Amino acid sequence: MNLLEKLVEIPQRESSGSLTSNRYDYQYNWSLLKLLEITKSLKDFLMVFEFCEDTIVLDSATKPQNIDFYQVKTNKQQNKLNWVISDFTKKKKDSNKESIVEKLIDNYNKYDNNVHSINLVSNLPFKFKDKVIKSDTIVQLKEIDEECINQLKVHICEKCNKDKANCKNKCLDIIYFNCTSLQLENYESTLIGKLAQFLLDENAQNINPTAFYKTLISEIKQKSKVESVRNVNDLIKLKSFSRTEFFNKLRQYEENCKLYNNWNSLDPHLSKLYTISKVQKIKKEFAKFKEDSLDSTNTYLENIVDLVRKTLANNPIVEISDKELKEFFDRVVDTVVSLLGIKSAIYSSDYILSIVIREYFSE
Repeated sequence: MNLLEKLVEIPQRESSGSLTSNRYDYQYNWSLLKLLEITKSLKDFLMVFEFCEDTIVLDSATKPQNIDFYQVKTNKQQNKLNWVISDFTKKKKDSNKESIVEKLIDNYNKYDNNVHSINLVSNLPFKFKDKVIKSDTIVQLKEIDEECINQLKVHICEKCNKDKANCKNKCLDIIYFNCTSLQLENYESTLIGKLAQFLLDENAQNINPTAFYKTLISEIKQKSKVESVRNVNDLIKLKSFSRTEFFNKLRQYEENCKLYNNWNSLDPHLSKLYTISKVQKIKKEFAKFKEDSLDSTNTYLENIVDLVRKTLANNPIVEISDKELKEFFDRVVDTVVSLLGIKSAIYSSDYILSIVIREYFSE
């Protein structure tokens, strides 16, 4: 059984309960921040949302060997300045729910040698006696005060299912405390700024950072909310982002934005085919498609795009008159609608026409 199959087969820990909308949004934004970071540092990865842990990162999208687990904790209580030992070990009264440290070690129990790191991430500093782990700092468990280590180990060892007699204290090397610089008060503007710089580095100037940010957050949110994962394919397609998928999505969005931003250049062509109001309708539908096309869970839309491409490929054309081009576009739309059958009602004919025009002028 490979690691991807193992992830799907091993029962997941029950949800710890509902979080406030703001805390979930913070988690989604932290995941996006991490995604941007690892696209720069890793040549291959698979980031999975709300599966085993808040976020996990595998070292390969196809043949992973190691996992990094990230549990994201927020706290905005005015009188709460730091996380302390008791915060990690306490349980709610009359509750069977695990403490924070028990949840962390549960991942090690299940995935053992595949565990590369287990990370507790927070907007608040961590305080271990005189050592305070402040913003934008990551510290291993073995680096904190020995007394604090021993206090935590009591709970770790109690939960750990490994042979105590042959314990090699692996937990000291794999558990990390990460005080992130991403703050609750301004995480959205911070991420838009980070994304703007990322797009600049990738020479993707056609993309509006704010619009792309909203699209990515929306998809991370969708992937996080998927509960039914039946097989490895579901895990990859419905719950994850690979490096390849992320950059494919980036280039696809850039291409759509470029065509949308340069729509005026198509006006001389389209105005010969359609009325002004019709051209505006097509443009409006294309704006919807530009956003919809980034949703990797929308397999129905993917099928429509494939049908459009195949129909265009099966009907190659050379130079033709404006009237013939309009008739050609109409035939392609009719063909696609016919193949889709009753399901075509989900999207308007103008919506499908906008896809046809995109594919035709993108060639």
